[in-house]
Amino acid sequence: MPIKANAAEKALKLAKAAYEANKPQEAIAYYAQAISIDPNRAKTYNDRGAAYDNLGDYDRAIADYNLALEINPNDDGLAYRNRGAAYYKLGDYDNAVKDAHKALEFGDYELFQFLTQEKILRD
Repeated sequence: MPIKANAAEKALKLAKAAYEANKPQEAIAYYAQAISIDPNRAKTYNDRGAAYDNLGDYDRAIADYNLALEINPNDDGLAYRNRGAAYYKLGDYDNAVKDAHKALEFGDYELFQFLTQEKILRD
């Protein structure tokens, strides 16, 4: 088991480095490798969703945020915020508002404030 954990951690480090270097396609490949080793880590799906989001592939991003939330529906609000932002970018304001409210339950105000500023949501 430690060998698998080390391999997953290595893939995640490479994914993070690629993401930070603005190489989302490379990051996605490393995230996929980490997921194949450890498919039960919600943050990995969330992070891969963010890489898809950077490519403008909002449907795939949402699919990964959904997987992250299936694994951990009580996350810190980040996956709800990210999914809501992707919905917003697709013009799906109803779902964006729902996720903003859900993220707010976890103390994550960022999407709520953005949607209020954009006049999508009234405070």
